[in-house]
Amino acid sequence: MILVFSFARSGSTLVLDFLSELLGFNRVFEPLMQVPEKLEGHPDFEDVHDRFRGGPFEHKLQNYKIGDFYLGHIPETAFNSNLIKSPKEKLKNYLGDIYRQYGENAVIKFVRQQGNIPFFHTVMNELNITPGYILLKRNPYEIAYSYYRMGGFHRRSTWGVNRLYHYRKHMYRGESESIDAMFDAAKHPFDKLVAAILADYRAFDISAWWLQDKGIHVLSLDYEDFIKDTPQCCRQISTLFDIPLTGETIQKTMTRFKINPLKVASGQTDPIYYHLALKSRLRMAPWLSQSPLDPTAQTGKKNLKLRHVKSLLKNILPFIKVS
Repeated sequence: MILVFSFARSGSTLVLDFLSELLGFNRVFEPLMQVPEKLEGHPDFEDVHDRFRGGPFEHKLQNYKIGDFYLGHIPETAFNSNLIKSPKEKLKNYLGDIYRQYGENAVIKFVRQQGNIPFFHTVMNELNITPGYILLKRNPYEIAYSYYRMGGFHRRSTWGVNRLYHYRKHMYRGESESIDAMFDAAKHPFDKLVAAILADYRAFDISAWWLQDKGIHVLSLDYEDFIKDTPQCCRQISTLFDIPLTGETIQKTMTRFKINPLKVASGQTDPIYYHLALKSRLRMAPWLSQSPLDPTAQTGKKNLKLRHVKSLLKNILPFIKVS
């Protein structure tokens, strides 16, 4: 079983679909957001969905706080605490039933749970399940572009940039002076989303060390690398998780999914977005310099098109439909 963790809009659905096809594994899409088909009507889904929500409304944050931590980022010292006994048991029952229905040969994708990977692994371990992990990262400004194209920065958007930002600001507060300073400096919507992403990526790195220290197979994967050199990434996955793959299988899967390297930096070709993102990059420079992903790469010629104007309007006018 392979668990894929990522920030939303990181290309994780493509990775999920690709790996499921490549490996011949069952595909489980975001089980904390929607109940898997084989578990329709599961008694614990609604509670698990609500309690492990990735971006609750700010006025409801207290509902997700237990003691001095939040359910989105449970510390190791609380893994066996009575404080989280009920939500842990429900999550355990739910994940256990997913395993029983979909089996060992499954790829499961989780988003907005980057701060909880050690906790999820502990729950899996109690179920006698030892999954492997793929921690998927993407250029923060390409993630932001996906939000932008869909009107995600409008204050009425259901994408909840402010909710993501405030939850992570509360979850990670006090763990790092640099992260605290970043959250305090983020005033603009773009900066807030990027701050949330970078804070989660720091949690990714910590989780990777935690898992590796326990001898668990974990691959830190950049979406950009996956698109630019898919065969090499497939070979890494094959070796790490001890799943035999042939070059023919890799090529057939690549042909089916039509992997397009141009998708790596699609935000760079939108001149309006590029201008907005560049200002954010300058404001966020002290923290972006600590990121292994290059947020400043420029590719291609930037010609203004109608779709670029429409993307901008989606973030300004509530009646512009997303398409």
